[in-house]
Amino acid sequence: MKHLWILLVALVWAEQVAATDNHSYQAGEYAIISGGESPNGRWSISAHGNGLDGSDEFHLYLMSEPTHERLIPLSTGTHLDTGPLSIVGVWAPDSSCVTVLYRSDRHIMDLRLFRVADGKVQSVDIPSLVSVIGHQYFKSVMPYELFSRYYRVSWQNPNHLAVEEFDTFDATEPIFRSGLETYLKVDRLSAERTFTNFSASAVYDITEKDKPRLSEMKPLPDQERTIIYSPHLRFDPQAGLHNTETTSSSQAAPK
Repeated sequence: MKHLWILLVALVWAEQVAATDNHSYQAGEYAIISGGESPNGRWSISAHGNGLDGSDEFHLYLMSEPTHERLIPLSTGTHLDTGPLSIVGVWAPDSSCVTVLYRSDRHIMDLRLFRVADGKVQSVDIPSLVSVIGHQYFKSVMPYELFSRYYRVSWQNPNHLAVEEFDTFDATEPIFRSGLETYLKVDRLSAERTFTNFSASAVYDITEKDKPRLSEMKPLPDQERTIIYSPHLRFDPQAGLHNTETTSSSQAAPK
């Protein structure tokens, strides 16, 4: 009976963590994402989709405020969650740029950066830190999967975006050659399964004309903190990156 109870608890936990936060949008409803309103009050980032779970033709949009007029869609990838409170905006203090964080897979977060000016948006490429510093250390013949990825971002000032990145790679053995040890922690789960954990922080210099310039790259200590991104999205060491609500809870999102 004890083993059966443990199995049932594990199944319930897995169902909660695997859940997605979806929202059934009304016609003409553009719900502001968490942190989506710009500091100057002129803009917001809002979500809209069709179908029962909002996944049909789902997009994020730049909106003009306070009229809440739709201006232009943002170029983002696949969204696992359509609930607006599981998508996070982090604006620069002068409202010139916004970073958008969202889940593209169960434990994988994507990061997008946009410049905003005169009701128009420009996508700015922000490469993953592991691709910047780790590309020369990957073992070329080692197959692996990205098991999880999440970020912490903050604006030090309008031109400096601080990024912390945490990645976990699933493979039969460590996926990097020697030389990157200060950025890594390796967990051997079994003889045939190994997690390689990469973590780093950096600052991107953001200017209007030039591409973002990376500076101050350094390794990070073990991540054991709970990160609350929004009312519906968080990271904690036990459950990983997950949403905390389900479809019906999205009804509380601001319109």
